[in-house]
Amino acid sequence: MPLPAPRPPKVVAASELTPELFARFRNRRPLLIKRFLPAAALAAWTGPDLYGAPERSGLVRHLLPFGASGAGSGEDGEDGERAPPAQTVSVEVLRARDGRSFVDDDRFTSRESVDTRELVGHVLLRQAPPATAAVTGTGNGTVTVTATETERGGSEHRRMYYRAVVPEPLRDSLQIEALLRPSCLTVPDQDRINPALVKAWVSSPGCVTPLHYDRCHGFLLQIIGAKYFMQFDAEDTGNLYLSNSPSLPSHVSRVPNVTQLYGISARTGERTAAFTNSDRANGGDGHDGTAEAVAWTLAKFPRVREAEPFGTLLEPGDALYTPPGWLHEVTSVSGSVSVTIPWDQSDDEYAHIKPYMTPAAALSS
Repeated sequence: MPLPAPRPPKVVAASELTPELFARFRNRRPLLIKRFLPAAALAAWTGPDLYGAPERSGLVRHLLPFGASGAGSGEDGEDGERAPPAQTVSVEVLRARDGRSFVDDDRFTSRESVDTRELVGHVLLRQAPPATAAVTGTGNGTVTVTATETERGGSEHRRMYYRAVVPEPLRDSLQIEALLRPSCLTVPDQDRINPALVKAWVSSPGCVTPLHYDRCHGFLLQIIGAKYFMQFDAEDTGNLYLSNSPSLPSHVSRVPNVTQLYGISARTGERTAAFTNSDRANGGDGHDGTAEAVAWTLAKFPRVREAEPFGTLLEPGDALYTPPGWLHEVTSVSGSVSVTIPWDQSDDEYAHIKPYMTPAAALSS
């Protein structure tokens, strides 16, 4: 049986966000702000028709540009002249060595250049396909996603993650300072947003960022697609087996696939009341033996049972606050684009930092 269902975080509407309300959550608890981003901000990334004409979207024009249009094959056109082939634009993405878990560390991910059309094709996947995705592009900017014969290991070997600083036109569309400064960035001369640290995270369905913590405050803005976000109170850290080995980064937990322990499907973000040993037939992510995997994990890491997480499904326009030191695991339920906005703890907050977050603790692990 899965562990008990995660608790939902406190949910408020954007119109309810005030300095007094956010002060109750800052450095203490998560806060989900529904419809935080106005429709115009989302449209700057997706409009006018992301799924029908992605080449016209802000996502492609500013972040993942396609190459120049051409016939795509170099064959003779109707006028008898040979048309130029389509040009390609490549970006460097992360590929998880286990096909699932993405940590920006060479021990866990490799780097590979891919055509931006292929990456955008993964963004357009509304759910992890049952077979390996074959994503192709043409010279006129269209993207086609088809399912090919299932390869060993299934679609997880096609998953990719891309991270980049948000380009200025897209960053301006979010109006970050206008949205956050009045209510959330309230410590004078200390709460600052560094544009170079505002990152876009582009992922295939089924990508998992393993359980880890950050030393900063953070908002995640969901732009395209959906993500399931699991958060654990800093007081639960002792139950979550932080790395004690040089083979794993110090801010990462040794417990794998935490969301799965609570019965959350990586393909839907929904919870199941019971496991089967072949979850593919029930809409799972294609990995057989879920029940055995969960039993093994709980036997090896039994204190996880004592933790009481928060969990929520993020949809376009939502914003989720995570306090410093809170461990969290993030699963891309569909093709996804998110933006993270970090800012440093205040001097007073840093003076009371948790011991496991100190530089000395990181060096000793």
